[in-house]
Amino acid sequence: MNRFRSIAVLLCATVLSSCEKNAVQDITAPLPTARIKFFNFGVNAPGVNFYANEVKLTAISSSTGIESTTGTAAGSVAGGGFYSGIAPGQYSLSARIAAATDKDFSVTKVTTTIADAKFYSFYTSGIYDATGKSVEGFVVEDPLPP
Repeated sequence: MNRFRSIAVLLCATVLSSCEKNAVQDITAPLPTARIKFFNFGVNAPGVNFYANEVKLTAISSSTGIESTTGTAAGSVAGGGFYSGIAPGQYSLSARIAAATDKDFSVTKVTTTIADAKFYSFYTSGIYDATGKSVEGFVVEDPLPP
């Protein structure tokens, strides 16, 4: 009997000592204060996903939960037309091909500074160059009232 009790105590001590103090995720961090919206308005451009540096900010999931290879289609607004939160700072914003062929190839890249509490829009525009796999891109600040 003492043997089983000793094993049970040892097992409980092992389980309790293996728990880390950071096991619970802290979700109280402040939200990003700047906002950005993405538009794929390149004529004949492929579907794209939008990135800030190497962080993907837009993608489309299928009903099975797997990321779709269609991305944000030409003539469409990403993220349902809503702004995405982004921390203020210097960014290299890019639109990358979402299709399986040429996946993640950057069709445009714009370096910009995102300021605190401001709203921005990133556009792909112009005629898509299928040979060079490129399209023009630019960022504008959206002057929204407070």
